[in-house]
Amino acid sequence: YLEQDNDLRKLKFPNEKYSKLANIFIEPHLIRYYENPQTKTAVQKKFSMTELISHDESLIIDGPAGFGKSTLLKSIARNLIEQNDSGSEKKNFPIFVSTLEIFESEFNIHNVILKKIGNYTEASFRELSDEYKVHLLIDSIDEFDESIPSILNQLAEIEKKYKVKYYIATRNSEIIASKSPAKLSTFSIRRFNLTQIKLFLNAFFSGDEGKCSSLLDAIRDNQMIERLPMSPLTISLLSILFEEKELEIPATIS
Repeated sequence: YLEQDNDLRKLKFPNEKYSKLANIFIEPHLIRYYENPQTKTAVQKKFSMTELISHDESLIIDGPAGFGKSTLLKSIARNLIEQNDSGSEKKNFPIFVSTLEIFESEFNIHNVILKKIGNYTEASFRELSDEYKVHLLIDSIDEFDESIPSILNQLAEIEKKYKVKYYIATRNSEIIASKSPAKLSTFSIRRFNLTQIKLFLNAFFSGDEGKCSSLLDAIRDNQMIERLPMSPLTISLLSILFEEKELEIPATIS
């Protein structure tokens, strides 16, 4: 399901080489802000995707549009599935829930889950949660405004009743955190740094060092890292433009 359900694939690029964008995943830098109990001041700490998965409580993944929140959720799901081969006592069962699926279920999260698991097992949700560690990956509820409190209440109830961990991707963590009856930790995705940009370009240009270096030089020379929101979406668009036109990236592109 994760392999098939991808927004980039739905675009049906005329050039097949652009379809590989759907498979490029550069692990984001995640930051969590919290209060130091000794100094009573706000501090920040970096987290990896692995640490995010091992975090005991449900959580929020925050970041602007195009920063790779959906891709991160799907990578978390893939990682959870791969962990099942390690012989752990209780295996993972990740359930990825899209915004459209929530809307089509009239904002009933329980019904979304039942419909999703019905494609794979005849077990009830109770039986599933007893046998597996269920992870709900919610791909944004930002668009639902008045229904957000109801959705958050349902998630908190499901977490308590079935011991489910849920992850909510959002562009506005403050709204989600303020309306949630459960206390949710927030992990923010940071913009790409130069190292991440290099990794992305190497993957896109498949080892063509000339093109990779040329585009990287253009990004640095035009100060795009400072001017543009350096995200997976931005780098994808720049890479397509560079590959398609084979022109120097104009300084006015921002």
